[in-house]
Amino acid sequence: MPGQGPKQFVALSQSDPEARACMGEMIARLKAILAMDGLERFATEQTLPAAFFSEYAAALDAYDRYIAHIIAAEPLAVTCKAGCDACCRHELARGVTPVEILAIYRVVRSWADIGDLYEAAGESAVAFQRLLKQQLEADPRPLGNDDPRVFAAHLD
Repeated sequence: MPGQGPKQFVALSQSDPEARACMGEMIARLKAILAMDGLERFATEQTLPAAFFSEYAAALDAYDRYIAHIIAAEPLAVTCKAGCDACCRHELARGVTPVEILAIYRVVRSWADIGDLYEAAGESAVAFQRLLKQQLEADPRPLGNDDPRVFAAHLD
């Protein structure tokens, strides 16, 4: 019976044909990325194969379809929706992955005001570091995941 907790969720994700198809497509897209000629040159040349981002976007699309299917098939109390920032707030201490940075850069690099935005972001980073330093001086315990001092520095 659906909704019997994590064990049922795992069983659905492994046995449901649509869920398996989405997972299979996602894995195939990620394997295609790993097999791309020229991927190994990224470390030295900072270039990626032309098909990297289309395969990455297709893998993310398969993942999104997988998650949507699982959520629809299970009575999960998911409250996020388009525009939700809960993951951004809770994952803040972990930062952005390198692939996410590349995907963002690929979009914003052609913006006419990207230089100004870059400078403003740098100034914001310095201000954040100063505010976080103040938080840590008041409470010198080591930072932990989802540490309220990081959130406080963002709000200051």
